Amino acid sequence: MIKMSKPNVFLKSTIRQPIFLIFLFLLIGLISFAFVSKVTEYLVVQRETKRLGGYYRSIGSLRNISDPYGDITEGAEIIEESPYLAYADYRREISAVMNDIYNSDIDALGSETYGPHRELFKTLTNNNFWFYGTLDSKKEMIKSLDYNQPSAGYSLTFSVDQVAAGYPEHIEEGQEITLLFLLDEYPTSSPLIEEFEPGQSYLIRGFLDAYFTPNPTWTNADSSLILKPLDGEDTWFLPVLDQSEIDLNKPVLEEIKNEIEIDQQQQHSLLVQATVDMSAMPNAQEVSQFLHLVSGRWLNHEDELNASKVMVVKNSFAQLRDIQIGDTISLIFRDLQSNFLKGYIYSEYDRQNWRDYPTYPDTFEVVGIFESRVGIEPNLVFIPQSTIPVEIGIIEDEVYPMNYSFVLKSSKDQDAFINETQARLAEAGIEVSFVENKGKNFWAGVDPLRQAAIANLPVYGLVLLLSFLLVVFLYLLQRRRDYAILRALGVTQRSANRQLLIPLLLIGFLSILVGSVSAWKFALNKAAESLSTLPLPSGVAPSATLPPGILMGLGSGIFILLLVLTGTGIGLIARRSVFELLQGKNAPKVKTQAAHQNEQDETMLPPPTAIKIQTPLFAQKTPSSDFAWIKPAENMVSRPKNNSTVIRLMLRWTGRSGLKSVLTIAVAASFILAIGWLRWMIDRNQAEVNRLYNTTVVQAEILYKNPDVSTSLGYGVFGIDVVEGVQRSGFVESAYIEAIAQRTRISGINGENESYQADIALRGINQADTFFKIKLQGAAVEYADGWDGNLFTKTWTAEELQASKIPAVFPKDFTEQFNLMLGDTVVLTDEYNVSYSYLVVGKYSEVYVRSGDNPIILPLSALEVMEGERLLYQVARFSLFPSKNRNLETFRTRMDLLLANHNQRGLPLKMVYWDEELRSVVQPLEKSLSLLQVLYPVTVIVAVLIGLGLNLLLVMQSARDAAILRVLGVSAGRVRGMYTIQQLLLSLFGVFMGLAGVAILRSQPAALLEKQLIFGVLLFLGGALFGALLGVYLTTNKNPLALLQVKE
Repeated sequence: MIKMSKPNVFLKSTIRQPIFLIFLFLLIGLISFAFVSKVTEYLVVQRETKRLGGYYRSIGSLRNISDPYGDITEGAEIIEESPYLAYADYRREISAVMNDIYNSDIDALGSETYGPHRELFKTLTNNNFWFYGTLDSKKEMIKSLDYNQPSAGYSLTFSVDQVAAGYPEHIEEGQEITLLFLLDEYPTSSPLIEEFEPGQSYLIRGFLDAYFTPNPTWTNADSSLILKPLDGEDTWFLPVLDQSEIDLNKPVLEEIKNEIEIDQQQQHSLLVQATVDMSAMPNAQEVSQFLHLVSGRWLNHEDELNASKVMVVKNSFAQLRDIQIGDTISLIFRDLQSNFLKGYIYSEYDRQNWRDYPTYPDTFEVVGIFESRVGIEPNLVFIPQSTIPVEIGIIEDEVYPMNYSFVLKSSKDQDAFINETQARLAEAGIEVSFVENKGKNFWAGVDPLRQAAIANLPVYGLVLLLSFLLVVFLYLLQRRRDYAILRALGVTQRSANRQLLIPLLLIGFLSILVGSVSAWKFALNKAAESLSTLPLPSGVAPSATLPPGILMGLGSGIFILLLVLTGTGIGLIARRSVFELLQGKNAPKVKTQAAHQNEQDETMLPPPTAIKIQTPLFAQKTPSSDFAWIKPAENMVSRPKNNSTVIRLMLRWTGRSGLKSVLTIAVAASFILAIGWLRWMIDRNQAEVNRLYNTTVVQAEILYKNPDVSTSLGYGVFGIDVVEGVQRSGFVESAYIEAIAQRTRISGINGENESYQADIALRGINQADTFFKIKLQGAAVEYADGWDGNLFTKTWTAEELQASKIPAVFPKDFTEQFNLMLGDTVVLTDEYNVSYSYLVVGKYSEVYVRSGDNPIILPLSALEVMEGERLLYQVARFSLFPSKNRNLETFRTRMDLLLANHNQRGLPLKMVYWDEELRSVVQPLEKSLSLLQVLYPVTVIVAVLIGLGLNLLLVMQSARDAAILRVLGVSAGRVRGMYTIQQLLLSLFGVFMGLAGVAILRSQPAALLEKQLIFGVLLFLGGALFGALLGVYLTTNKNPLALLQVKE
């Protein structure tokens, strides 16, 4: 018995063929790269589209039908019972004080005043200040036009020595300030004021009255700061001796100390609204056009679940106090017992007992800065509800619409939810509504793309399978003779099988490892470049990472596939006789005595005579080449004129190399199918992105830079130059515009020349539904016969207005006051004594309008004609052309320049863009789907390289046949042409099959003419041709006799 050596014969043989080894390594690595990159791309895109779909949430709210702001508790209970409910948000408000930061409520518009709302704001004393100061001068204010009571009070100027309480914007140490004592407010206190002595130091209290303007006829009145009694009654000052502070701990001064400390608290107070999910609040949705992010993010439900100590603050507060994203703010929550405004200690009960209430200190990180379309509470901030104790804050027994909303589990459940709850809610006198979203539109386009992406995987799986079949076939074709020799030398089948398996598995393991890891990193890096960095309003951020376990699973699966295919191939070889393997592909199948193995075969070498006896005689006489039928003497093949002979020869080669031919065709067809399928996916994705771009409307609106700015005219006031500048940009598809004007007198009603002095507001609009249904929250409008809302869209000319009356819709209270009926006429006169007649074509119910009185509504075009260049606009909201969504940056740049020019001469304006859906969904979707476009060249390159390598190797496999042709006298050029044409024809046939598959899948034969698909096909054919040419060159460039020798 001969003992076999340990080294692996197949491994040595493979190493001795470096070109073949490199080809196998590259082929396995490239196809692994292609497959893993496509699976990675699929997973990233699927996850990203699902994430983007989360933008479209079903956010609902409830409304009491009889009272829009009334109790909805019963409706909230019904909602809680629904299986479709994800969570409800019962928002509550808490008062909190910052340790070392002042709030931004410095304009005192909602604080103590001697003007409007005096009783309402009398305890909102954040605008008060306390200081120790020296009186520099005291002057009497004289009413120059009032001889009955000439004194208006006193003007007192102080040098501020020390500030006890007050905003730094109102008072600072070392400052000289003037306070006014108003005699009309305190007519009996004049003798007390006369006790002030210049040069003496005092403890003084004053406040900024935002609604007070000194009468210009008064002398020595040049301040809006008002002197106020320390105790609110008759103690106007406390003298200070030797520049020392007054001991306020004395019982007699306890009330004054309390007032100082309250004002200190007020100036650092915030109104904290605790929410389950700020991103799901109806007012935070872009469609409401109320709140919008300036930077950072909204609070989301994850913050609530994790009790994250995070907060979102108002932009005016952040700017004034230099608050940035990432800063922390320390708060002390105080559980005030009574209702409060702006977070301030408001009720008398709380003002007396606030020190005794429990407090809860905590620190929060600023993660978002928001702005409102119009001015809202300046002290408002938001935190997650789970971060505060349950027992504090205003907790109502009843639920009201402003502090309640809910979110369904899926936007696809909305219809079912409505069907389930609508009847019960109606019985309770409550109606449900949902924030408008385009979820159905989004999913209608994205769902087919997701399904098509799933179908992508089997295509690339087929390519992987065929490529591995080719690898196994070529490897076993090269090693089968070695296998037969090893078996003939007595090596057991099990040992020979194992040795044959190991080299390919080693090559496969290394190449799969390199290819898979490279594809994983490449695809994720491209995903990181392609995906948007913008999180959704809900806080869900895009991610270009995947669990490493997926890579391990993919690599293992590919390796197992190679192992199974290789094992199957070795099993098929092992079933064939040793002699058949030794004699080549054309050896006749003859049953011999050695057809069945026995135990002796496993342990003994057969005697040489046995081998000779087992060789069939005709097999020894028949050449093993494919070319025995060619007569060497005639050498017909070498003659150019016998082209038919060449064709028959190539057909016989193809037929006798059936498996190789089939694999060549199959690989070409599968790669072309994959390229065509991927190209189709890219085109479909682009078409869907274009559809979303063209159906997503972006609106731009002109607002004050600081929405807390308040004027008597409303949201903002700007001239016609701004509006026309925007409309001339070429981006505006339509616009909603409101303009305003004033009339000072009613000069006649129905032809009667009665005249009334009046302050009448006019408002010109161009869209009735937007104004009455949205802005006035569904105001009821009654039109005269023959008139409707279309009167506001009509362009009224100067000639029409002069020839007839101006149609207008009057507020109901105006018509009742002056006994007006539909069809009546009213003459109104402006400050320039210009009069126009107005026809009462409608009236609308009284609704609160921010500008003050309910205005008379008339067509914008009519007001533009009447006012001309004097016209002032209050609202300008522009809908931009969806076709120009990709060029929005150009529009932004132009508008920034336009408003910058305006801001140099008027109150600063800004352009707010309602483009959240475009930024949060459409653009990120385009980026994520562009990953397919990025990986398309990779697929083409892999196909080209595999086509090149495959044809190169297959031609080199026929080296002996080529040598026989050369020995038979066929010229080198003719041999090269024959092999090149054969491989090219096989590849062409595979390409046509692949293209046919693409045409069938797309159901559009014209799609085959797409330039990029044709280019990919040509590249593949170019690679196949180059591989064949390189193979025949390397084959035919050697000595034919050297090729005929068998090298072991």
